Parts: sequence; C-alpha cells; structure tokens
Amino acid sequence: MAEDQGSSSMANREILNSVLNSDASSHNPFGFLTSNGMIQFQESHQSYKKLKNLFLEKMGSLASHTSVVAIHRTTHSNWPGNFWDQSHKILLGAVATKFGADNAKNTWGWYGASKDDISAIVSHGFTRPDEPVYGRSHGVGIHLSAPDYLLHEISHSAPDEEGIRHIFTCKVIMGKTEVIGDGSKQFKPSSVEFDTGVDDPVAPKVYIVWSAYMNSHLKPDLVISFMSPLLKNNSKELLSSLTPTTAGISFSNLIPILERLLEPSRFHLISEQYDLFKQEKIPVSVMIHVTRRIAGDELLDTLIKYNKNKV
Repeated sequence: MAEDQGSSSMANREILNSVLNSDASSHNPFGFLTSNGMIQFQESHQSYKKLKNLFLEKMGSLASHTSVVAIHRTTHSNWPGNFWDQSHKILLGAVATKFGADNAKNTWGWYGASKDDISAIVSHGFTRPDEPVYGRSHGVGIHLSAPDYLLHEISHSAPDEEGIRHIFTCKVIMGKTEVIGDGSKQFKPSSVEFDTGVDDPVAPKVYIVWSAYMNSHLKPDLVISFMSPLLKNNSKELLSSLTPTTAGISFSNLIPILERLLEPSRFHLISEQYDLFKQEKIPVSVMIHVTRRIAGDELLDTLIKYNKNKV
C-alpha cells in the first residue's frame, strides 16, 4: 500500500511539474485568481502548512492520494473583496443588534465549483443560486458544506483543463437558522425571525444562504487548488444518474464480495470510504467513484452481470 501511495504521489508531482513547466512564461494555471487580486501563499508560509494539513485531514482516507497544488487568499484590492469585507462587518453588527451577540458570529464552510465559476465569483461575487443537484437541493440559494463534510463538496469541484480542482473556504454569518428539508423550493426566510437555513438543527452538514443574502452573509476567504487521481473524472456527471443500487447491486451486497476478492490494502481503502458513506459523511458519487477506481470497472461489471443472472 505504501508503495502504491508513493507511486501516486510521484505521479501527481510529475503531472504538476508538467503543468507548471510547460510554456511557463505564457501560461499560469492560477492567473484567473491572481489577476482578480488574490494572493498566493508560499509553501514555506506557516499559514499554508496549517491550511494544507487541515484540508488533507478533512479528505480522510483520500488524503494519501491527494496533492494540494496552491492556496490563494482574497484581498481588498478588487471590488468583491472590498465589498465582502465591509458588508460583513456591517452585517455582524446588525445581527448582534437583532438576535444578540451569540448569533453574530462567523462560521465557515466549503464551496466547490468549476474553475469558470470560481473565477466569476472572485471577479463579480455570487450571481446565481446553486443548481438543485445532490447536496444542493435544500431550497434555492448557496449551499456550503460544514467543515467536517469536505467530501460532499468535492463532487461539485470539477477538474479544469490541467486536472486541477478548486474549492473555496467561505466565512458565513448564519444568524438565526431554520431547518430546510431536502427538495425544498423555499427561496427566502420563512419569517423575519430567520436569516439562513441548515439541513439539521443539531449537527448540520449543509448551510443554506438565500440568494438575496449571498454577497452579504457569505465571504469567500480562500481558494484551495488540489489534484486527486481517485477523483480524476468529473463525478458531478454521476450525481443525477447514479444511486447506491443503480448499477444493479447494492453496496451492502458488494462490499463483502470485494473483501474476498481484493488484496487487503486495496479493500481497506474501499472499506474506509464505505464507513464514511454509511455515516453520510460522503455522497454516493464519491463512494461509487472510489469503488470503481480501486476495484476496476472490469471486475465490477462481472459482479453486476453475475448478480443480475442470479436474480
């Protein structure tokens, strides 16, 4: 397993070096960030090391197959950055007056998006609500994943032309929250008593910020750029078409079979992800993607056909 992980890390470095060294004078994979006033952390910077470690920690068992490529932070040098900073300060005071100091606090969450969407947000702020796909169907607005649920957002972070994915960390003023169910069409607070929404009142996985508040309650803070071979393809394409049993065999039936067929080190990776899946810490798209990547489509196709014939 250690050898596989070393090979994976080496492959990542080779890909990254190829990306950064090819026509470096005219091509900057992060120009869409720096040209909009974002500043790149140097790898030797203490903040870079802390943020990288936090990101990899939240990636769980996928961390050993993931490379952080760059981390950029927003500044006040462009219109959105200055607006977010000023409006955030004003809003914190307003929320404290309305609901008390306990509700006037910043929390933070993850927001995954394509390179084009990240660029547009950095340039002009949030301009439209999320599409109602997996994990983003709790009302009409912007959906962030809570800090412990990074893998929920990975499926929304499409790889760019270099195979690099990008994800925001956003500060968010939640104020007083209300529960918004999955599939809800709600697009604003149900009353003046509430500011934002959550999927669960005790242990929220999803934060919902209404469209009218998306550039006041939300403040994009960092963009973390990364590569992960296990997520090579755009898993967003799977979101609307795949479920745990779409392939013709449920995970509860598949896992014991894979345990008997795969070498322990490979099965262990799938087993770790399956535990997270059962705890609803990762979406089905990630579970399917990891299983296909490790077990291989040929083996899975054989098992699916066998299962169908048996039925």
